[in-house]
Amino acid sequence: MSEIEPSTLLVRSPEPLTAAVGDEIVMLDATHGCYFGLDPSGSAIWTLLETPTSVEDLCSELVRRYDVSPDRCRSEVLFFLHELRDAGLIRAVGAG
Repeated sequence: MSEIEPSTLLVRSPEPLTAAVGDEIVMLDATHGCYFGLDPSGSAIWTLLETPTSVEDLCSELVRRYDVSPDRCRSEVLFFLHELRDAGLIRAVGAG
């Protein structure tokens, strides 16, 4: 799989069933029988990925919302996005 770059446009997969529980999101990928829980910052990222969004734009919005440095945000967001991609929950726009 290709690396996720700051300019990569990402969008969430339509497959998982999702529900908001307070300020968190729980998801069930019925195809693979996997359950996921997202904390408030993960939930914010998931919500922002409803439409194609670049890593740069995600980080800009998260830095605006939360008390986090741009470098730390980028590092943590990239790690999280790789996890989501590896689980099949997001994909690069234009990818199959």
